[in-house]
Amino acid sequence: MHDTQLFVIGDSQTNFWNGTGHQDGHDEIPGIRSHSIAGALAYSLVKDTSITDARLLAMASVCTAASEDFRGWIMFNFGANDCNGWIWRHVPRLGIEEAVRVVVDRYISFIYEMREIYPKIAIFGPPASTKSPYFLGDVGTEPERNLLILLFTSMLKARLAADNIPVISIARTMIAPDGTSREDLYWDSNHASQAMMPYALQLVNQALGLQLTLPNIVPINEYRIRNFEAVEIHEAFDKTWLRFVIPQGSQYISEIGLYADTFAELEQVEIATSLDRRTYIASSYNFSDHQATARQRIYLPIGRYARNVLVHSPVRPIEANDVELFKYGSPISEFPNYCRESLFALHDQILQRSNLPVIAEEFCATPAAPRASLYERRV
Repeated sequence: MHDTQLFVIGDSQTNFWNGTGHQDGHDEIPGIRSHSIAGALAYSLVKDTSITDARLLAMASVCTAASEDFRGWIMFNFGANDCNGWIWRHVPRLGIEEAVRVVVDRYISFIYEMREIYPKIAIFGPPASTKSPYFLGDVGTEPERNLLILLFTSMLKARLAADNIPVISIARTMIAPDGTSREDLYWDSNHASQAMMPYALQLVNQALGLQLTLPNIVPINEYRIRNFEAVEIHEAFDKTWLRFVIPQGSQYISEIGLYADTFAELEQVEIATSLDRRTYIASSYNFSDHQATARQRIYLPIGRYARNVLVHSPVRPIEANDVELFKYGSPISEFPNYCRESLFALHDQILQRSNLPVIAEEFCATPAAPRASLYERRV
């Protein structure tokens, strides 16, 4: 662990810190290592036995880090399951404030116990509430659960401040004006999207004095477009076309993919692209003498910026599942709903890494031309 700056231990929300968000994901952010204990409760961390064995597993990770001469920070990431379920189930008996305090007391007891084993301990609060009604274990409405998460985090901050144990949270940014959780900031209905990672890293760096950064902060890669603003039949130029409308503005469309057997059936494919739905640039592709295995894809280069893509064949109407569109884009294309704070954090990281003397708006250079071969297999 000599290269690790931050070791995150907690419930399934800890998967956020492996850089993928998934339980089986490998740690992909340089300097961060994570250990996720699915279903763990902060309430149960003082018990030697529990359904998840959270205490024993977390303690083993802390002891291992200490024995390996780890010099970075250990950050606990528990409490989401308590705030989304356990606490509200006890509110009728204890009241809101006391039900939160019971969990906070037990969590803090565990934190101080772990601090005796390893001194550099920080806390990452739960993200905003899960989205109802997807998880049967959730209790209360989203605004009610978000209130508990805010109270839980604030109580931790107040209680741990005297001993200089940092408490960091992204929950406020994830709560919408109506008190519900912003669905666009989750990759599922429960776990924060990696769109939140730049902001989370910025908060952690500020609180813990670290210099964690994302690898290739905003690389430009080719992505398959999976979501469209509209896919519809469109009548234009005396022909019937299938029209794809790209969301979030015009994108650099690199190519269109078809299975070889579909292309052979259609014999000819026409593609027209437009930025404004008024002026179109059209291309025609013929199967001709080329041969390819039946399930191998054929990639037809487009290489133009477009918001609208029309596809036509003289043989039969094109169907949406006949084709795949690809574009050049960044992680911002993959996670279009970045919160404002995440964009600010990306801006800061890019400037700090590049040491730009000035900030100027420049026209972006056209990405590299798409591959020449129509039959190259994609990885």
